[in-house]
Amino acid sequence: MPSGTQAVELKKDSQAGKLTSEKIQKTVGPTKREIDPELKVTLSNDELRPYFPDKGTTVGDVKRVVFESLSLRQKALARQQAKAAPDQAPKKTGSARAR
Repeated sequence: MPSGTQAVELKKDSQAGKLTSEKIQKTVGPTKREIDPELKVTLSNDELRPYFPDKGTTVGDVKRVVFESLSLRQKALARQQAKAAPDQAPKKTGSARAR
């Protein structure tokens, strides 16, 4: 959605007969930030403490465990996809024999 300034500019170009489809696309098309948003997650102490009850746990320890857990999840998803792949393949049927 164009900002107010962009909308005014598009209207001016339209009234002047200079509005092109490329100009519209460039103005209203998604930005790089919208296409590839930065992933940033913040977890609070209250959210993490049940999983890390030891008061000596460091941020590095938590990060390591989180990434190990994500890696295990990724492997499990890959196994599920591999297991489902044969089910998705078209089944071969035997050729019909003439009697």
